[in-house]
Amino acid sequence: MLSKNKKTKPIEKDAAAAESRSAPSIIGPDLRFVGDMNTPGEIQFDGTLEGELKCGTLTIGEHATITGSIAAETLHVRGAVIGTIRARKVRLDSSAKVIGDIYHADLSIETGAYIEGRCIHADNPLDEDDTTSPSTPAPAANGADHDEA
Repeated sequence: MLSKNKKTKPIEKDAAAAESRSAPSIIGPDLRFVGDMNTPGEIQFDGTLEGELKCGTLTIGEHATITGSIAAETLHVRGAVIGTIRARKVRLDSSAKVIGDIYHADLSIETGAYIEGRCIHADNPLDEDDTTSPSTPAPAANGADHDEA
């Protein structure tokens, strides 16, 4: 028997909390996208993309190819990326092929992964203004770095 006095759960207003419990979006191997993709959620990408991809968590499948820039909180690469990567946590499996710079806070690379580009540690890799470059020694202040004849 139904009772009118029972309290029902309020509808969840926090979209971020609801999103964290949703299943990842799966892009199959037979799909090809041209353009930009943007979601705060999770993506399992097994297709082909020509464009920019921004998301919360991204797993690039072994046979996937992304040509363009990637921005993600967490990135797991098994396939190919041609372009700049910006992610807090990056993991490259042995089957990964990356041609481009990787801006990261945390990076792990398995033996066999192919990288052609720079791996650049950044405190906030998702901030495109944070273009931290590898440090180079500053010239000596007293001019001792050159010979006087």
